[in-house]
Parts: sequence; C-alpha cells; structure tokens
Amino acid sequence: MAQTGFLTRTISNVRDMLDEPDTNAKWTDAKIIKYIEAAYAMVFSDLNRGQQNPLLVPYDITSTTSSEDMWYDLPPTVGAIPQITLLDSGGNYMSAIDFHGLHNPYGQGIKVMHHGLFIKKGAVPTGNQIRVEYVPSGTARLHEGTTTNNIGATRTAHATYCTTTVIVFLNVNYLTEFPVGSWIKNSASTTWHQVSSVAMGNGGDGDGNDDTVVTMATAATSSWDGLTIQAFYNDRLVLMATPTVGALDNRSQAYAGSILRILGTDGGHDFVSDRVVDTYNNTTRIAMLLWDWQTGPSGTVTYEMAPMMDSVLDLPISMYVSKVIAGIEGDNRRVVTIGGNYREMMRTLRLTHMDYHGYMGNLFRGDTVHNAQYRG
Repeated sequence: MAQTGFLTRTISNVRDMLDEPDTNAKWTDAKIIKYIEAAYAMVFSDLNRGQQNPLLVPYDITSTTSSEDMWYDLPPTVGAIPQITLLDSGGNYMSAIDFHGLHNPYGQGIKVMHHGLFIKKGAVPTGNQIRVEYVPSGTARLHEGTTTNNIGATRTAHATYCTTTVIVFLNVNYLTEFPVGSWIKNSASTTWHQVSSVAMGNGGDGDGNDDTVVTMATAATSSWDGLTIQAFYNDRLVLMATPTVGALDNRSQAYAGSILRILGTDGGHDFVSDRVVDTYNNTTRIAMLLWDWQTGPSGTVTYEMAPMMDSVLDLPISMYVSKVIAGIEGDNRRVVTIGGNYREMMRTLRLTHMDYHGYMGNLFRGDTVHNAQYRG
C-alpha cells in the first residue's frame, strides 16, 4: 500500500485547520497547492532568519571541460548563494571558491548570472565538481504521480546457453535493455541481481551471429535458461506527464535538489525511499538521482516530488497556508490562533537548528586554519 505524500498530507492539514470539508469545498486542491508552493520559500526563509549558518540546498555541477568557457544551468529555485565550494573528482571537499572582481585583469573566473553558472576557461579542472549551496527562492511544481521503472520489454532468455551468472539472448541486440548497473529479476524468483557487464558476442550456439550476453555481479541459485526477465533502473525515474496530484514543472533543471520519494510499488519489491534529484531533463522528464537505489523499484511506482526538508516543514507550511487562506476569508480569529501556533513552532525549529548547527560559526569560511584554502 502506498504511503501518503507531502502534498496530500499538507492539503489534509490545511482543510483540518480551516474546518474545510472535502466535499463541496470552497478551496480546490489545485488552489491550495498554489499557496503551498508559494509558502515554502517564505517558511524556509523564516527558519533561516538570524541564523549564522543558514540551512542550504546543495547542487553539484561536474566540470565537463577546462579548455573553454562553460555555462551550466542552475535550478530555477536558486536564491541567495552564500557559498560555492570546489570538490575533487571523487566529491571530496577541496576549498571554498572566491569570486574575482568585475575588473580583475585575469577575469572573474566563476560567476552566477541569469540562473546559470559561468566558468571561465581553465578556472576548474575537467572532472572536478562545484557545489553550489543556496537558499531556495521557491520550490518546483510539487506533485504526486505514478510511473513504471522498467527498461524495455519483458524478454525470455534462451533455453540452453544460460548459466547462474550469464543470460544469453540469441541473434538479438538487447544492449540498451540491460545496461550495466541495472537490476534484473526473473519469473521464477523474487531475488534481484545487478548487471555487471553486457556485450554482443557468441552466446554459445557458434552460428556466427552476435548474441546479447548479460553477466550478473552475483550468481543465481539456478540457471537462467528459458526464464522471463525484466530489467529496472536504479539511478533514475521518468516522471508522469500529467500527475495525479499537483502539476509537472517544465523548466530546465526544475527538480534538481528536490526530494524524489517512492511512496510504494505493486511490483513485488515494495519499499519507501527518499533520494535527492541530481539533474532533471524537462524534455524527457527523467530525474537522475544523486545516489542510486540499491535495487530499482518495479511495477507501477507511486512517487512524489517534494521540497527539501518537507517532513520537518509539514506543519509550519500547513499553518502558514491556513493563515493566508483564513485572512483571505476575513476570519481574523482563526488568523490570530493559527498565526500564534505558527510562530511558536518556527521558534522551536530555529532554536533546534541553532543548537545543532550554530556552534561552529563561520570557522570554515574565515581566514583560519579550519579553511583548507588558507593552510600553509
């Protein structure tokens, strides 16, 4: 059974706080979602108010070349950028990046403009990463939907030439349907196996025609001969074109930095999982994950696109939206009551954040031994 997503929970909370019925409601889900999306930036900024170390959303960019000037899209929700850091090719911290002045004779090196990051030729080595840490100015279009995570169609392995670690498909090219890193299972087992290699070659019949030969990282308990096989992605999800709740965001990199949460599946491999979206292609609707799943969700997948820290901000956002709607309706008594509860909750969250994150101050940003850039 699928879990309840952020949007559904928040809409329900708002209706409860306003004593708004689900049937014959004055406020449709679409209208409430509009205020939820607008409220996120306000509540997030309120949480960061007065903080020495504000809560930030990270976004990583990999330098594709250092031999020419490059331009990289940033998520459309990027607001203030307190810090940009340089990482090595393995994602390890190297140093903070200082911006050169506008009239520096060597050029600005790196600069942010028009929701993009400009990197001057030679400023960042090829393969290194740049981490942009920003305060969100809003959120992407939030939604819940269903999709499938399978790669290609269900295929049947040859009845003779398979082993416990190798699957053979004679005289066909299925390279794109069983890519390295994908997860597969067969019709006779619920155990999942990851593809370690795939190539065209002699599958065992010796007829001179190339066959698709798929090798697994771990052995199955029995041969794959004649079994029905399906492969699934573990590093991406294709988002629904017309979501069941909310709307799809069609802006470039709209969901980069957002949370993709699997609420459930009907494919016999049911799990609930959160992943940060690394990149989003608004043409193909593919959300690539910052960290792969251990195994990919199968069957019909119920998912949601939610903002960072949504579980922490569930009630504050519900309260903020309820206060706004109550104000529109002229219900001053409810505005005062909900507003007081909202302020008390935000105060508690700010103090909690300060206790856990404020003790280090700006040690890593200043001219101190804690900043690797200034070490001798």
